[in-house]
Amino acid sequence: MSLARLSRRSAIIGAGCLLGCTGAAHGQLAPHQASSPRCPDAAPAVTLSAEERERHAIFMLLAMALTHDGWGVDRSRPDLVAAYAAVEPKRSFSDYLGHNIGAVLVGRDSQIVCFALNRSVELNSTLERAEARCIRAAFAIANAGLVPGALPPWTFGRLLQPDRLYTTLEPCAQCAGIMDLANVQAVVFAQDDPGQHHIVDILYNLPRERGEPAAPLPLAADFLPVWKDLAASYNRFLATALPDGRTGVTSFLQSVDAYLIYRDAAARFADMRVQHRANEDPLRDARAFRAEWGAKVQSGLVPS
Repeated sequence: MSLARLSRRSAIIGAGCLLGCTGAAHGQLAPHQASSPRCPDAAPAVTLSAEERERHAIFMLLAMALTHDGWGVDRSRPDLVAAYAAVEPKRSFSDYLGHNIGAVLVGRDSQIVCFALNRSVELNSTLERAEARCIRAAFAIANAGLVPGALPPWTFGRLLQPDRLYTTLEPCAQCAGIMDLANVQAVVFAQDDPGQHHIVDILYNLPRERGEPAAPLPLAADFLPVWKDLAASYNRFLATALPDGRTGVTSFLQSVDAYLIYRDAAARFADMRVQHRANEDPLRDARAFRAEWGAKVQSGLVPS
C-alpha cells in the first residue's frame, strides 16, 4: 500500500518502522526490553508459563461464554433471524442491544470483579462499550461498599492497578484510554480488530519510551484455538462481503459463523479441566460466576 493511501498517523508510524523500528508478535506477560527502537504500534514481546496461559484461558473463555449467553440478534434483518433459527431452533436470543462483545474484570487474586456486555445500540450511545462499562461497574461496586464518612482504603488511581481485563475483541481507542486512566494492569483479548490500528500497543509503548508508567499491558490470546478460528472466520467474512457491504469486525460479530465459535468456546469452558493445581480455584469460581450471572446478562446486568 502506498503512503498516499495511509492515514497521517499510520504514515508516520510506518515511516518510523521502515527506518529501523523492530516489533514482535502479540504475546503475554513479562515484557522484555527490545535491543533497538520499537514501533509505537509494535506489541510487547512477552513470555507466559504454562500455568499462566491456562489461567488466562479460564477467564478468556469465561468472557466468551458469557458473551454467548447474552448474544443478540438484529430482528430487523429477516436473513439473520432465519439463519439463527436454523442453527439454534430452541434458543430464544436477545434483541440486538449492542455489539456481541463482552469483558470480564479479574482482580489480583483471580477473583472476578464484574462482567459487562456492549450496550451501544440499546442505550443509543457509542460510549456504552463492554470494557468501559466494566470499568465503570468496578468503581461503582467499590464505592458502594464504602462506609459513609470514613476514608476509603484505596484511591481511584490505585483501585484497579492489580486487575486484568479480559475482553472478547481488541479494545478501541476509547476503551483503551479508559483502562489506561483506571491503571488496569493488563488487557487480554480474543480477536484482533484491524480498525483500531493496535491502539492498545501504542498506548503501552509510548509512555515507556519516556520512562513513564505504561498503559495496560496488551496480551493477545493467540495461545487459544479460538484466536485462529475467529481470524479465519473473519477472513472468510471479508472474502464474501458485498462491495458496498459492511466489513467491520462488529458486523462480523452479528453473523452465525461468529456465534458458532462463541458457542464452541462456551462448550470448551464448560468441559475445561485444568492441568495446574493453582488454577483449580479460579476455574471453580469462574464457573460459579457464570452459573449466577449467565442467565442475567441478556438484560445487561452485572454484579453490583
